[in-house]
Amino acid sequence: PWSIATAVAGSLVVMRLCMSLAKAPILAKALAWCGIYSLSILCVHRIESAVLNWQKVMEFFRPDVWGWSVTAQGFYQFGLRIAFVITFAVLAHLAAKSIRAALADARAKRSGADGNAAGQRAFAAPKGM
Repeated sequence: PWSIATAVAGSLVVMRLCMSLAKAPILAKALAWCGIYSLSILCVHRIESAVLNWQKVMEFFRPDVWGWSVTAQGFYQFGLRIAFVITFAVLAHLAAKSIRAALADARAKRSGADGNAAGQRAFAAPKGM
């Protein structure tokens, strides 16, 4: 019974959040952007969590060194990781986009050089016209 109540409550919260997004176009655009780039974000996040040792990185930002609270350090680490993942997700997306464009150009050049004469013959107007 509690699982049904929490599911209904969670659904109502999500519906309310979606209705409030209509009043905040900047937040809606940011979430739409995250949706578009979600696969790149997921891949970069997986790589960065496997490669980077964030505990070592965050030792530099220890609360006793900087006078921060543990909560501030947690927010800083979260923000740092988000910035890192988004930056590299955008770079990965742009790299993939340029690679796709280069491959499309190479295909167009190859098909234009190999099949151009055959293509012109196939689409040429009949001689009687």
